[in-house]
Amino acid sequence: MELAKEFTKGELNNNIMMRHDLVAGFVVKNKYKRIAEVGVKVGENAYAIIRRCADTGYRLEKFYLVDPDVPSCAIPFDDNPEVERIVKISTEASKDVPDNSLDLVYIDANHEYEFVMDDIKYWLPKIKKGGIICGHDYDIDSRDGVRKAVEDSFDRYNLQSEVGTYNWWKYVE
Repeated sequence: MELAKEFTKGELNNNIMMRHDLVAGFVVKNKYKRIAEVGVKVGENAYAIIRRCADTGYRLEKFYLVDPDVPSCAIPFDDNPEVERIVKISTEASKDVPDNSLDLVYIDANHEYEFVMDDIKYWLPKIKKGGIICGHDYDIDSRDGVRKAVEDSFDRYNLQSEVGTYNWWKYVE
């Protein structure tokens, strides 16, 4: 959590790390160029990540927005050439992204156990060594599927997790 705190300079909302600050912090600090967000919804998180990176003078090369409902995304991304929308369920969308091609994948899609397990399984191979897999809603009681899937996945793939309030992440080795 220190990296994220350093980037946001204490901009915490009731001790809850804003997810876009966490992701933008990782991107800028590690000079990541290619990322994906799995589960975009209306696009506010993706827009905030782009904005926070731009505020520091940093620009991504590629930002995949993965969601079967991306066309209904409320945020226009037309003036962001780095953004590529993949309008498919995440497991199918993962086939459109080469293995070892991403620096970071942020997962915030369907919160049911089986779906989170699949998201981690299908997107983990897309991340380069030294990249990060991360996600949201880990510490919310009503999202027990997220917590169990993250913990089971880390056991299964011999990963270690770092958990902050609502957010989880792991550097890929």
